[in-house]
Amino acid sequence: MSFAPFFSSKLTEPLAKQVLAIIQRDIAASLATVDATLPVFAEYGFSFYPPTQWPALLLVPRLVTFTHPDTVQARPQLVNFEATIALASQDRNLLAQQAWRYVLALDQIISSLGAQVNPAISPSFADFYTPLPLVVPFPQSPSQSIINLTATTPMQAGSVLGCWPTRTRYSDLQRPSTNLEMIAQMEFDVVVEEV
Repeated sequence: MSFAPFFSSKLTEPLAKQVLAIIQRDIAASLATVDATLPVFAEYGFSFYPPTQWPALLLVPRLVTFTHPDTVQARPQLVNFEATIALASQDRNLLAQQAWRYVLALDQIISSLGAQVNPAISPSFADFYTPLPLVVPFPQSPSQSIINLTATTPMQAGSVLGCWPTRTRYSDLQRPSTNLEMIAQMEFDVVVEEV
């Protein structure tokens, strides 16, 4: 007898790819409202590592909590993401200012996903259900990519129930080479219920 899973939920991968695709789509427009002189991210990744191109955005799913593991017909989950913005500059105060502005631009995107601005209207999570292009280049050779999708596989319709930022942290300045480096991290949660 062949194996047949009870649930069709895909857990972390489609959600992580969808969130990064949304950020890639919206980051230029969001930065334009904060500081149009800031460039979009030159490097993206799904794991935390020292970037080779600056600025970089590393989107790492840190923790998946099954909120009701006894639920029989669904897989309710709270997925905690850590978005790390890695920056480099020779001016420490400029670097701090840029970190604040990149965080604001990212916050504008994440906090807008499904934001309920009118209590009489249900939030819309349409961005999670829309196929989007996604390219995550291999850092040492941007022409190569293990993830180069013309369209993501969106989440199951109706599966996303919430999305909100929860915390922001700023690192101390480091000087590993000629430039100063700094990271800013934003954590956010996405509530999903897959069947």
